[in-house]
Amino acid sequence: MNYETICILGGTGFVGQHLANRLTRHGCKVRVLTRRREDGRPRGLGPDVRVKRGKLPHPFPFVVK
Repeated sequence: MNYETICILGGTGFVGQHLANRLTRHGCKVRVLTRRREDGRPRGLGPDVRVKRGKLPHPFPFVVK
Protein backbone atom coordinates (compact mmCIF):
# COMPACT_ATOMS: atom_id res chain seq x y z
CA MET A 1 0.00 0.00 0.00
CA ASN A 2 1.12 3.53 -0.64
CA TYR A 3 -0.74 5.29 2.16
CA GLU A 4 1.40 7.43 4.45
CA THR A 5 -0.88 7.32 7.51
CA ILE A 6 -4.26 5.70 8.08
CA CYS A 7 -6.65 6.85 10.81
CA ILE A 8 -9.21 4.34 12.07
CA LEU A 9 -12.30 5.57 13.89
CA GLY A 10 -13.54 2.82 16.18
CA GLY A 11 -10.13 1.19 16.10
CA THR A 12 -10.31 -0.05 19.69
CA GLY A 13 -13.29 -2.30 18.95
CA PHE A 14 -13.00 -5.95 17.93
CA VAL A 15 -12.93 -5.39 14.16
CA GLY A 16 -10.94 -2.15 14.39
CA GLN A 17 -8.15 -3.75 16.41
CA HIS A 18 -7.74 -6.56 13.89
CA LEU A 19 -7.78 -4.09 11.00
CA ALA A 20 -5.21 -1.81 12.67
CA ASN A 21 -2.85 -4.69 13.43
CA ARG A 22 -3.12 -6.11 9.92
CA LEU A 23 -2.41 -2.72 8.34
CA THR A 24 0.70 -2.22 10.48
CA ARG A 25 1.94 -5.69 9.48
CA HIS A 26 1.65 -4.52 5.86
CA GLY A 27 3.81 -1.47 6.55
CA CYS A 28 1.16 1.20 7.13
CA LYS A 29 1.36 3.82 9.88
CA VAL A 30 -1.90 3.53 11.83
CA ARG A 31 -3.51 6.02 14.19
CA VAL A 32 -6.62 5.16 16.21
CA LEU A 33 -9.04 7.68 17.69
CA THR A 34 -10.94 6.44 20.74
CA ARG A 35 -13.53 7.82 23.16
CA ARG A 36 -12.46 5.39 25.88
CA ARG A 37 -11.63 7.02 29.17
CA GLU A 38 -9.75 4.13 30.73
CA ASP A 39 -6.05 4.59 31.27
CA GLY A 40 -3.67 2.46 29.27
CA ARG A 41 -3.93 1.12 25.78
CA PRO A 42 -6.39 -1.53 24.59
CA ARG A 43 -4.86 -5.01 24.94
CA GLY A 44 -5.55 -6.14 21.40
CA LEU A 45 -3.64 -3.36 19.65
CA GLY A 46 -0.08 -3.99 18.58
CA PRO A 47 2.80 -1.77 19.73
CA ASP A 48 3.07 0.03 16.36
CA VAL A 49 -0.48 1.41 16.51
CA ARG A 50 -0.69 4.91 17.98
CA VAL A 51 -3.78 5.64 20.10
CA LYS A 52 -5.20 9.11 20.69
CA ARG A 53 -8.18 9.84 22.93
CA GLY A 54 -10.67 12.26 21.44
CA LYS A 55 -14.17 12.84 20.15
CA LEU A 56 -15.60 13.91 16.80
CA PRO A 57 -18.25 16.61 16.54
CA HIS A 58 -21.82 15.45 16.00
CA PRO A 59 -23.00 15.40 13.27
CA PHE A 60 -19.70 14.42 11.72
CA PRO A 61 -18.88 16.74 8.77
CA PHE A 62 -18.15 13.91 6.34
CA VAL A 63 -16.82 15.10 2.99
CA VAL A 64 -15.96 12.84 0.04
CA LYS A 65 -13.63 14.26 -2.59
